[in-house]
Amino acid sequence: MLTIYTITSVGEAKSYYIEGHTQEAYYSEGQEFTGYWVGKSASRLKLTGRVDEKSFAALCENRNPETGEPLTARTQENRRVGYDFTFGVPKSVSLAYAWTKDDRIIQRIRQAVSETVEDIERKVAARVRKRGQDFDRTTGNLVGAEFVHLTARPVNGFPDPHLHVHVVIPNATYDEVEKQWKAIQMGDVMEIADYYDKEFLARLAGHLELIGLEITPTEKAFELTGFSRELVERYSRRTKKIEETAERLGITDPAQKARLAALTRESKVKSLKFSDLDEFWWAGLSEEEKKPFKRIEALLKRSRAMEAAEKIRLEPDGAVKAGKTSELLGAENEIQPGKPKKRESLNRRTRPVAGREEEPVVVTDHDRRAVAFAMKNIFERQSTVRVEKIIAEAFNGWNLGNATWGGVHKVVSELPLLHGEYKGKPLVTTREVLEEEQHLIDLCLDGKWKHEELNPGWKIEDEALNQQQQGAVRHVLNSRDWVVGIA
Repeated sequence: MLTIYTITSVGEAKSYYIEGHTQEAYYSEGQEFTGYWVGKSASRLKLTGRVDEKSFAALCENRNPETGEPLTARTQENRRVGYDFTFGVPKSVSLAYAWTKDDRIIQRIRQAVSETVEDIERKVAARVRKRGQDFDRTTGNLVGAEFVHLTARPVNGFPDPHLHVHVVIPNATYDEVEKQWKAIQMGDVMEIADYYDKEFLARLAGHLELIGLEITPTEKAFELTGFSRELVERYSRRTKKIEETAERLGITDPAQKARLAALTRESKVKSLKFSDLDEFWWAGLSEEEKKPFKRIEALLKRSRAMEAAEKIRLEPDGAVKAGKTSELLGAENEIQPGKPKKRESLNRRTRPVAGREEEPVVVTDHDRRAVAFAMKNIFERQSTVRVEKIIAEAFNGWNLGNATWGGVHKVVSELPLLHGEYKGKPLVTTREVLEEEQHLIDLCLDGKWKHEELNPGWKIEDEALNQQQQGAVRHVLNSRDWVVGIA
């Protein structure tokens, strides 16, 4: 699930995201780790590889990490520092990783995040105000810092498993036309945030299925097959605490709940390694409750063996040595000692694959049904929409895990939609919707001044109505039109 926060404090950004991520922490495989620079603008600022504290702090302060000079033209005291795009996964996915420690789960999550952020980047814009102009120009570039967290905030001293990725995007994008850095405009992204939420979840579901995991759609997302609602909620103490506090305070707005989460969080004990938490998490499980965990473990072992067999099959000329074979099967040290392997962090082992080729799109009946469902729901409520809204709607209502991201895109691209633009925003509709609207317009025009007033002599007695409300009542009662509108 995707949540977008606006970052307004430089100090909070530096302390929460970067401070304490030492080289020791990088290799210790604790509860969180600093990832890598992302976005097309990173290379322009000569930011490559792992995120470092100095460069991240400079960007938060609107400084060029290389020169120390101001990045954008203005650095106002109350400026927006940037945005935090937080990608959370279904709880059962977090539980699967916590139990198995299979790195491929984190790699697939980061892959889905990477692919979604690439799409977000395409919509990034900057303001154009020179020579009396007033519009937003698409720049298509950003610089972002990735942070991977493995646990939730503690409740009563220790955390639950909670895999999530923060992609922090500082408030700067490069305008190629004017050759300068400007404040980033995220309005277009925010407008279709639900699309990116569904994209992340759909891509994640597909990536997890590729490593042998089975998906069960839920009303809003999906869970791994076999995990009951009760088991999922058992490891969701932080969410439960926030919901209980929100209910007690009468808070229902999601944005206010997000602020409430920040106000009520306990500090993480960062000295605890991820493996140290096993005794807290699993000690109370019965044998029956352990069954879905063991099933996941078996599925992952089987898929890893299949991957190893495929690698062996693809060795050129069948030249596979005993040591190589055992390495692929994960037992190198048992058969052939060899040289000690170079120390490699969880961060490096789980990096997303850059430039990964998309699988060929095969449209399924699920894809077609999902799009038909979306078209019916969307155009019952609106006459024109962003095409991304149709795609996002297609993944509502138990479709995640059934419909595919590529398949839904292909089906939508082949629809006979009518394309237009309003205030610079691309919109689509259908010929049927236009015909229905034209029929309503004709009905209104044909029915003007052709009927008796409903009740022209009615005297308004309700003193609670103000002058504007009374005028609306008189307008309806005295109109001779077949259709009466109140603006």
